Amino acid sequence: MNENRFVRAIILNDAGHYLALGEKRGTVKWNFPGGCVKRHETFEQAVCREIEEEIGLKVKKFELLHAGIFIFDGKEWEGRFFLVTDYLGEIKVSEPKKCICLEFFTLKELSKLNSTKEVLFNIAKSYKGILKKREKVDQWQLV
Repeated sequence: MNENRFVRAIILNDAGHYLALGEKRGTVKWNFPGGCVKRHETFEQAVCREIEEEIGLKVKKFELLHAGIFIFDGKEWEGRFFLVTDYLGEIKVSEPKKCICLEFFTLKELSKLNSTKEVLFNIAKSYKGILKKREKVDQWQLV
C-alpha cells in the first residue's frame, strides 16, 4: 500500500462555482479542501474528516470523480478527488494556521489562481461535464 495518499473535495455552490481554500505558504496558494489519508483510514473516511477539520462541514453525500497517481516534489502520491454533493453546516475557516481564506471561483478563475498543485484546474476542467450533469461515477452516502 502506498503510504503517500491524499484526498481533495470539490464543492460547488448553487451558481456552479468551485470552493478553494487559500493556504498560507509565504504567498497565498490555492487548493481544493483535503489532505493526507492517515494509515488506518480509507479514502472515504479521510475526505469526511478533512472537510470537517478544514472547513467545518459534515459531509453527508459524495462521489468519486478521479483516482490516480501524482508526482509532487519527486514523490509518488495516490490521490482521489471527490465531489461533495450534500453536507451539513456553514463553510468557515476551521484551521486558521493552515488556511487563511475560502472563496468560490468559476472554472475560468481557477485557471488563473496561484495553485500549489497544477491539477487544481485540470481536474475541475476534465470533469466539468460530470459536474454539470451530476452523473455518478461512484457515490457514497453516510447515515
